[in-house]
Amino acid sequence: MQTALDHTDNGLCLICDANLDFPFLADSITDFWRRWHISMGTWFRDYVYIPLGGNKGGLAKQLRNIAIVWLLTGFWHGASWNFVLWGVYFGVLLVAEKLFLLRWLKKLPNPLRHIYALVLVTMSWTFFAFTDIHYFFSSKI
Repeated sequence: MQTALDHTDNGLCLICDANLDFPFLADSITDFWRRWHISMGTWFRDYVYIPLGGNKGGLAKQLRNIAIVWLLTGFWHGASWNFVLWGVYFGVLLVAEKLFLLRWLKKLPNPLRHIYALVLVTMSWTFFAFTDIHYFFSSKI
């Protein structure tokens, strides 16, 4: 399926594959990121995760590679600590799912898995709202 994207600053229209696959129907954070911003995920997989070794070399290296990718994904969103924390947040969630959460989630009914994913994704938006990290951690929120 091809989708036309909005024009770029130079007025050109880009054609690319669909970039979203109903991410808000996801039942885990892993599933959410398979469905959300597919082009970005593919780029990070192909140019960062796989060159680092991907899932080869044992679990410790795989978890390290996930952490590096998500730290860089945070920087990709902007050079601000809130974006770095956003990347770390998702990196921790994805590592936890890889280690044990996905096995536990698969035992839950589908609606509960869906709620789990939506709540954690919604919580992540707070990182984007607080561009000054001092306000994020202050009691004045």
